Amino acid sequence: MPQKSASTPANGVSPDDIAHVIRNAIADGLYAPGERLSQVELAERFAVSRIPLREALRTLVSEGLLEHDQRRGTAVTALNRERIKEIYELRALIEPSFATEIVRNISRADLEDLERRVDEIERTGASDPDHWSQENFQMHLEMYRLARLPIRYDAVSRLYYLLEPYSRMYVHNSGGRPRAESEHRDMIAALRAGDAAALEAAILAHVLGGHEGLLEQANDLP
Repeated sequence: MPQKSASTPANGVSPDDIAHVIRNAIADGLYAPGERLSQVELAERFAVSRIPLREALRTLVSEGLLEHDQRRGTAVTALNRERIKEIYELRALIEPSFATEIVRNISRADLEDLERRVDEIERTGASDPDHWSQENFQMHLEMYRLARLPIRYDAVSRLYYLLEPYSRMYVHNSGGRPRAESEHRDMIAALRAGDAAALEAAILAHVLGGHEGLLEQANDLP
């Protein structure tokens, strides 16, 4: 049985568990970029103790998802256009590099799972944008997980969590959903064909299209 850290309370909820919950709450839009976080509110909302909560917040600050100021406290990181541009440039470098290993490792069950996720994304469409965003977010991370490149995966997942609040805010106003869904189908077709080069091209097109669409809508960003 794994050892609990000194900050893990008796209920077994560790700082890593709490960080995971808060990370997903930010990705799901529960806390907006720039919003200040109250430790009291977080502890009550997620029914966790303050000591592991503080450790979880420090982890999220180290990842860049949160920012801490001695006077103003802890807030969700707010990105400007230059930081978003840098994130997309990194994504364009990293994400296509998963293609060869995804094709090498994917099983029939994995492919069927990705196809189900793509079907679910298209089914929700405009009727449930929050669910669309959640499914889209998870589909991409699940696909990259198949590459079995944990260091690279950790790097790209951090970029996804940083960017997701902005993707959620803008993709549904940009007319980008049909484009994104078509690109998902291109990825599935490449996976079905076992064509790593086609998958790499589809991933890159998806990243570049997302960047262009987001910046077209993000006129309020500094």
